[in-house]
Amino acid sequence: MQIIRDDRMNSRKWIRPIDELLDEGIAISTKDPESKYLFRVAMVNLMLAGMPAKDLAKYSGVSARALAAWREKADIEGFDSLKASKQAGRPAVLSDSQIAEIKDVLNNNPDPPGTARGQERPCPSTSSWPMGWTPP
Repeated sequence: MQIIRDDRMNSRKWIRPIDELLDEGIAISTKDPESKYLFRVAMVNLMLAGMPAKDLAKYSGVSARALAAWREKADIEGFDSLKASKQAGRPAVLSDSQIAEIKDVLNNNPDPPGTARGQERPCPSTSSWPMGWTPP
């Protein structure tokens, strides 16, 4: 969702670009489950203080529908219901050790650039293709 910035409401001179600060703030507020929870509580508190969800949506990067859903959920089930919960899904096919091994291979590739895995000779170059042919 695009955040709409209203410069009429903000007469302060900023050192850093406002859009950059907005992006950084959103990244922080959605970084981990605790940050997301605190962000949701802050948004519900602003609506409880009288700010309409439609107006808040323009400046927060969250849809008015999601904001209204958070408000309703907090009203019915309390603020703890806004905490992120484990999402159901298909269980992982690879074990943790297999995933770690893949990451290790990808991050610590011992082969120098231009060589094929498990071979001592370099990969073919375009100059060795017959009569200037190149693959599609």
